[in-house]
Amino acid sequence: MDAILSYLHALWKLARGGFKFATPEQAEERFKICEQCELYDHQLMACKECGCGLSPYVGGFRRLFEKTTFPQEECPLKKWGKIT
Repeated sequence: MDAILSYLHALWKLARGGFKFATPEQAEERFKICEQCELYDHQLMACKECGCGLSPYVGGFRRLFEKTTFPQEECPLKKWGKIT
């Protein structure tokens, strides 16, 4: 339930910001950090800390489901921050 609320809050912030997404390069840079993290589940392709789904193939509609593409988000473990 916490992961769902966290995601909905992130989606609300994305909407409030005009649905502006990170560039593919920025999202990929964030993903590479997540991929090296001990809390990244390679089998489920998700973060064990925040529950975010993460894959190297983000684009189109999938951007709505991966917080690495939301510029206003930051890693809960402080491994990457907001994009300004």
